[in-house]
Amino acid sequence: HIARGALVQQVAQVFGTLVMLGVITLLGRTLTLSQFGVYGLLIGVAGYLLIIQLSVEAAAVRAISSGTSDDDRATAYGTAFAIYSVLGVAAGALIAGGGLGLVAVLGIDEQLKDDASTAVLVLGLVTVVGWPMKVFQDALRSYQLFGRAALGEMAGYATVGILMTLFVVLDAPLWALIAVGGALPALIGLWCAVIASARALPWPRPTRADPAEARSMLGVAWQLFLAGITDIVIYSLDRIILAAYRSPAAVGLYALYLDWAIGD
Repeated sequence: HIARGALVQQVAQVFGTLVMLGVITLLGRTLTLSQFGVYGLLIGVAGYLLIIQLSVEAAAVRAISSGTSDDDRATAYGTAFAIYSVLGVAAGALIAGGGLGLVAVLGIDEQLKDDASTAVLVLGLVTVVGWPMKVFQDALRSYQLFGRAALGEMAGYATVGILMTLFVVLDAPLWALIAVGGALPALIGLWCAVIASARALPWPRPTRADPAEARSMLGVAWQLFLAGITDIVIYSLDRIILAAYRSPAAVGLYALYLDWAIGD
């Protein structure tokens, strides 16, 4: 059962990779290098903080699945939802504030600065709304509903692909394209919420949050976060460094070829 669950998760990841390759190709053929560079830079900034969400994910799945009764699982469920909500507000504020700071100091073209400023504010809002939705995917995995969790993930990727294609056809502004790209975690969580509701899983209630459970969950998440920091340093800071010393156009060219090379 667990092996089958791992397999369907791999299928979801392959599907997501193919969708995002399609999105990258579409944007690469539509946007200028400077626009594509701003897109990659701001999506990357929002992506840095996902290491926090992923750290909580492992702790949340462990806590919910370890419950020995429905009451224990409900408490862990509500606690995880509360943690995601608080961290989502903090992450959203950091993306909005830090993003505006980056827009001001990096060499972004003047005609793109308004779009970039709007984009980081929208990304911050999407983060605040979307992070708590992650608990629904965690719940599906905790209840060993791996196929449904993978289905929610694929639906989220498909929604991004459809919306991005629609926005490009409609010649939407750059900030809207960035908002769609940054909304992937929220859309995955939303689809998982729909699937969890159809499966009649209990809705998480923050009132069930338990301080002791929260400390335990955050303790595990903190250890995983420290381990994940190296990924940010090794794989993620290159685009900010390039933008600081070159230009968004250079970031766009670099991101276009790198994304194709690694299938991101």
